Amino acid sequence: DWQSQKRFYYGKTMDLNFNDTSTIFKPRMLRLHSYFTDDRFPTKAGQINYTLSVPYVNAFYFQPKGELPKSNFGFFGVSAGVEYYYRKNRFLSFSASAVTSFEEPIPVPIDYFGRHETLNSWYVTVNNNKKIKRFSLGYGLNFSKNIWAVSDTTSFFSKKSYSVGVTLNSYYQINKYFFIGLVYRPSIFRIYPSPIFSYEQLFSLDLTFKFPANMK
Repeated sequence: DWQSQKRFYYGKTMDLNFNDTSTIFKPRMLRLHSYFTDDRFPTKAGQINYTLSVPYVNAFYFQPKGELPKSNFGFFGVSAGVEYYYRKNRFLSFSASAVTSFEEPIPVPIDYFGRHETLNSWYVTVNNNKKIKRFSLGYGLNFSKNIWAVSDTTSFFSKKSYSVGVTLNSYYQINKYFFIGLVYRPSIFRIYPSPIFSYEQLFSLDLTFKFPANMK
């Protein structure tokens, strides 16, 4: 048809059926929208996941007994846990975590000179969660051990406390196994060294991998 005057002529009207093609092209805005609204990673009742995560960015606020409030910002930690779906979009989760205020965003050795202060936390959490397409929202209780420590070239001093509180989290699913989320973990009641209502908090940007127990 290259020499014909009607070449590339398809008529005055065209009928495009998006359901009758193996490839669908979406405008960029629709593709972006689908990242938040699609449900391509369904779950089912009875499903069990193992989780491994890195609380990568952490913001601390502690109130050691007999000290002024302490706040710090740092990197790194590790957390492991398990999830159980009691409905297709609701699940219980348990995790144990250790979080630090390491000063550098990459794991490199650091030489400290003079006085150096660190904040660290160990905690376990039990949460109830709801999955909404790629998002999940959770709430629950935690038991934590918070440690404030000061060191210099010749001495080391620390104070620790044991507390109970609540945990709130929100995650977005990037692909089949990888999630990114925010975790807010306030401590409300201090058990040790003396029982008292005392507010402390940890806020983390969490990078999580989830692996189904029956992964194929």
